[in-house]
Order: sequence, then C-alpha cells, then structure tokens
Amino acid sequence: MAGKKWTEEEIQYIKDNKEKPCKEKDEDLSAFGETKSIYAWSADARCVVTIGALRYRLSAGWDTKNALTKKPERSVRQNFKDWVKENHPTVYDDWYVNGY
Repeated sequence: MAGKKWTEEEIQYIKDNKEKPCKEKDEDLSAFGETKSIYAWSADARCVVTIGALRYRLSAGWDTKNALTKKPERSVRQNFKDWVKENHPTVYDDWYVNGY
C-alpha cells in the first residue's frame, strides 16, 4: 500500500500549526535584574544546577533565583558510593579503593 499523498492545503496546515522546538517554547526567566532564556541561564556561572534540574525546580514552583542558585542538598553519586561501602564492602574496595 502506498503512502498517503498530502494535499497542498494539508501540508500548509501542518507547517502553520507545527509546534515550535522546545527551546523556543520556554519563557524567559528574570533574576538578578536580567532576563534570559532557560538555556542562557543554565550556561550562566550563577546557575549551580543542570538544565534538567532547573526545569524541574521551575515546574515544581520554585522561584527563579532559588532554582538557579540553591545547590543540590545531596549527591546521588556520593549516596551510591556510601551504599556500596555499607552493603558490599568487597565491591567497594575493588571499585573505589583499588580503582578497578
């Protein structure tokens, strides 16, 4: 079965109503007397989290300044390392002490 042949009207409708890429849909954020896109803020030295964490914080209702500047309270890597040390000491020794 051959693919659908799109009419010019259908093609134009799709072009006119196509969603913008995600980065164009983001609202600008204001902090420190500046207004930038979320991408620009994530590259700013004052932002201490990843863009994913920043998006999450903003969607969870954090104010912009805290979302940008509040350091994460815990490190997933550190917590995993501690868990391995407590639950699998021989693996811990191999991975973290001996470097294997």
